Amino acid sequence: MQLRALTIAAGAAAATTASAQTTIPLTPALTDIQTWNPIAHNPSAPAGNDWIPQSDARGFIFGLRWRWQNNTMPDGTGDTIIPTPVPVFDPAVPGITHAYQFPEARAATQNADGTGNRGTVWENQAPIMEIGASFEIWFKLEDTQGTHVIWEIGAPNKGVAFSIDGNELVYSTSANDGAGGNSYAISHRQAVQAGVWYQAAIAISYIDFTVASYLNGTQVNTQAIPVPSINYRWSSANPAGLGTLGSDPMFPNVGVGGDPIPAANFTDFDGMIAMHRFYRNFDLFPDDINANYLAITDQQAAIRRADRNGDSTIDSSDYSAVLNLSAASTSGPHSGGFLPFPSDPRGGVHTGDPEQDETFLGDFAWDRNSGFNNQEPSFVYESGPNVLVPTTVNDPSIPSVRRAFELDGTQGLRGPKYNENSISTGNSLRTQAWIRIDDLVGNHCLFEIGGTTGYGMYISGDEILGAVGSNAGANNEVTVSSGTGVLTTGWHLFEMVVRRFNVNSIPLGKGIEIYMDGQLLASLNDQPGMDGILNTAETPSADDIVVFEAGTSFVGGNQSGLGTISGVARVPNGFVAGDFTPLTGAVGPFKIIQIQPAPSVIAAEYAADVGQDTLNVRNDVNADGEANIFDLIESLKVLDAAK
Repeated sequence: MQLRALTIAAGAAAATTASAQTTIPLTPALTDIQTWNPIAHNPSAPAGNDWIPQSDARGFIFGLRWRWQNNTMPDGTGDTIIPTPVPVFDPAVPGITHAYQFPEARAATQNADGTGNRGTVWENQAPIMEIGASFEIWFKLEDTQGTHVIWEIGAPNKGVAFSIDGNELVYSTSANDGAGGNSYAISHRQAVQAGVWYQAAIAISYIDFTVASYLNGTQVNTQAIPVPSINYRWSSANPAGLGTLGSDPMFPNVGVGGDPIPAANFTDFDGMIAMHRFYRNFDLFPDDINANYLAITDQQAAIRRADRNGDSTIDSSDYSAVLNLSAASTSGPHSGGFLPFPSDPRGGVHTGDPEQDETFLGDFAWDRNSGFNNQEPSFVYESGPNVLVPTTVNDPSIPSVRRAFELDGTQGLRGPKYNENSISTGNSLRTQAWIRIDDLVGNHCLFEIGGTTGYGMYISGDEILGAVGSNAGANNEVTVSSGTGVLTTGWHLFEMVVRRFNVNSIPLGKGIEIYMDGQLLASLNDQPGMDGILNTAETPSADDIVVFEAGTSFVGGNQSGLGTISGVARVPNGFVAGDFTPLTGAVGPFKIIQIQPAPSVIAAEYAADVGQDTLNVRNDVNADGEANIFDLIESLKVLDAAK
């Protein structure tokens, strides 16, 4: 039986629960969703030609991403490109802040591990009956000439597609069952215009066996499909295409679902494509799709975009916030700042940034942008209502922190059950968290990963502590301290590095280091020499700290915590878990990555995070490479449109 989706109500309630970008329906526990959003795409990240899903959520072993290419050869023979998100200032769609311009941008699917471009994971999403799917995309036509693909998945006999034929949007779907018996091919057309943003959606239900199509939140077509003799698949193993036909010369079965338009007629899409979503195992209901439409177009969307101080009201304080940030910018061109914690297509990274949050409701609310395949996709409130409401941060001294989640001292965030086996045994971990400290009273956990076999960073009054424990046996824990008088209230970037090196194929621990605002506060090493430098290839000896003995693990599978201890954790020596209460303050971007950078690199990255270039990037609203009066004018237009 399919569960009913719950949606965020329009009106005042939506203003308090929605993020700056959009809201989405609450989806059932077995539903997978991926969202591609230009505002969340950081093309300066490594291998930035891959557009990674903003919401790489439940159930995906390999999250799909689009691989940008300069031609229509998604078999890997085409050159890759890195398109730039284009700012969008259209009062009709205030929830769309950025989009990609086609045909300068065009893409085919790529698997998360970077191997293979044929989109085989799409095929694996629908192997059995009673698995539905929904597809939603926002686009704008440059003109109504020619025939183009907007978004297509699969092939003629198994596929889903949104296409353009002159001034008509063509919806098409097709499938056949596993016995080769029953099949369906459905298509219909809706008139569209150039220069207008549209939301198009298709919902396939294998519960009541219907295919429904939507335009701008309204259902425009629904058709019954035959009950299969065994099962239906709505996709094929061909590559999917975005703005272009995702054909592969190695596969003769090219084209779009049902072949309503011959493949030979397609040319690259000319226009803009913004956010689009794929829901597996769930066919959206009409009011779900309408809620998604309203979250981009209604007055509440305008307020969310213009609410620069996060108080759900557009007034003089929002103008002040814009002016203060603009005044802190230089007027010259910038080289591009180091924006924090981009998702990394190479894997091995777990990131979460409130700026990229879509405010999921229910049992999780903070998107995991990339990373580990764990039992939970992200961080959630430890108890009580599981709703995170991101607030705007307008502090010019920390321009890379744009939004944050408030912690009121009653509960923190529970996170995934990290296990070292899924992180790569023998490697090291660097953990970073932007956290606002509101007071220096009591003992609090900043973050903790694993369990008693695990590590964490803590504060006690104005002292900062780091703790790590392994499964090495007795005396398997160490604690480092900054000493008292170090911590101050306000925003800080807290970092912890647990180092390891392989010497003669033997994993030797180097130690533990804690940082605040790029500065090394304390460290502990198990052999002489500076961090990151091995003097000799030595095997474990009596002077090695037992916690780092060869072959040990320092990450267990227990629940992690952010702003609180969640479950069993490794706490500093001299403390017990009950000594730590939830933090009062706020949490911003959070990241775990398999890397062990030198202290000089950590200092340099922090300096870039809070530097003038990053402030200029934030204030370059029109993305012309400069932060100047024209950006201020655009920001004031957005504010005026939301009043």
